[in-house]
Amino acid sequence: MKVIRILGVVVLVLMLAGLVLGTACAGAKGEEGPTGVGIESVVNNGDGTFTLEMTDGSSFTTPNQTGPQGAKGDKGDKGDRGLQGPYAWGTSFLAGVASSLCFDGTNIWAVDYVYDKVTKLRASDGANLGTFAVGDLPSAICFDGSNIWVTNLNDDNVTKLRASDGANLGTFAVGDDPQAICFDGSNIWVANAGSHNVTKLRASDGANLGTFAVGDLPSAICFDGSSVWVANDLSHNVTKLRASDGVNLGTYPAGTNPSSLCFDGTSIWVVDHAKGNVIKLRASDGSNQGTLPVGQQPNGICFDGTDVWVCGGSVVELRASDGACLRVIPALISDLCFDGVNIWMADADHGVVTKLPA
Repeated sequence: MKVIRILGVVVLVLMLAGLVLGTACAGAKGEEGPTGVGIESVVNNGDGTFTLEMTDGSSFTTPNQTGPQGAKGDKGDKGDRGLQGPYAWGTSFLAGVASSLCFDGTNIWAVDYVYDKVTKLRASDGANLGTFAVGDLPSAICFDGSNIWVTNLNDDNVTKLRASDGANLGTFAVGDDPQAICFDGSNIWVANAGSHNVTKLRASDGANLGTFAVGDLPSAICFDGSSVWVANDLSHNVTKLRASDGVNLGTYPAGTNPSSLCFDGTSIWVVDHAKGNVIKLRASDGSNQGTLPVGQQPNGICFDGTDVWVCGGSVVELRASDGACLRVIPALISDLCFDGVNIWMADADHGVVTKLPA
């Protein structure tokens, strides 16, 4: 047993000695192996394949790596509306949410029915000369030779502004929902859509000179030199009143929804909003001189001395003498007026008015 123990110790000592000697006596460094080949760059070929440029100058193009098309994703949110670009056929000027227009001999006045104000633009160059507060939901505007009058639909009144500087000269009560207005040379006439009548105000001081019944939902009004004409939207007709005393001189059929009026010196032109027509009536006796198509949903009209212009889904120029269509402009316009040289168009959607040589 003693001999075995001695042998075991000897073996253990020899093993430890071998580990020490093996660590201390490492072999010589071998020769350096050959240089490997790596990827130097990757080129996307745009067709699903990629070309690998190798460090040794060689290259390799992969098979098409395009996978199957994935499922269609959800539709993204609608982006913000872009700014209105300039019309190719006119020059545009900022004027708020312009819905109605009039001309004072030098300037264009635009009603902003959203922000309850009117904007004054110099007709020669469109320069903004001021913005003036009026009442709640202004809807129509006219000029009396010195002052601007604006109907305030939700206030049941009209505001009088001095044209020279926009100063407020007073607010005057009229009927329910005053929707249209005109001047007869001495007095202001207001069509009250909610109370189915018109109010006559003395222009000098706003005194009420009378209220006169007309048809259902009067929505437009104009003066022909001696009589006042009123378009009755829901009665499908127009009423002629003598301007001097408001006496009813007659009621005449005028399409389905007569919504706007103008006078050309001889005839009354009536816009039929529902049917997309204009109707020409002889002012002397109301006889129908013809019905002319002007496109979808017309809502405004004016006379330039020779031609009649109608706006709505498009702008249409008609020769007043025979109704011939002279021009169609693809533009959504809410109102028109004439400054003696140019037609001005109210574009409420884009917050501009556009000036077009007549």
